[in-house]
Amino acid sequence: MKWLYGYYWQAIDQEPMCFFCGEPARLLVKEAQDLPTKYHGLSQQAGIAIMCSHCQRTHYNTLSHLTLDLPQVRRFWNKHKCIHWQQGEQIEHAGIPALVSSFKSKGGQRQMDVLIEQQTFRVLAINEC
Repeated sequence: MKWLYGYYWQAIDQEPMCFFCGEPARLLVKEAQDLPTKYHGLSQQAGIAIMCSHCQRTHYNTLSHLTLDLPQVRRFWNKHKCIHWQQGEQIEHAGIPALVSSFKSKGGQRQMDVLIEQQTFRVLAINEC
C-alpha cells in the first residue's frame, strides 16, 4: 500500500508517470460512468485515469482505493482492525466542490472522512471523529 500511495498520489499531486512503461503520462478525473464497466459495481464512484501516449495504455483507480492508500487511513485501519468504506455525498469545502470518502470502524463508533477536490482529486482535508 505504501508503493501504491507513492505512485498514485505523486500522479495526482505532481507529475503522472505511466504505471506500465514509466514514461510521463496524463491524469484525468473520471465520473463513475466514464470508468470501464468492471468498476461500475463499486458504488458508482469516481476515479482517475492515468493515460500514456507512449505505450497507449491507461491505468484506472477509484476513490475508495485511492483514499485507502493514504497513510492516515492506513493508520486508522491498523488501529481499528476492521473498517468499511462508505462513499459520502458531494459537498463544498471552503468553496471548492469535494467528494467525501469515509471509513468507519466496526460498530461505527469511529470514522475518518477524506475530502477530495472533485476536479483534481487532491486531498482537501482529513477528519477523524
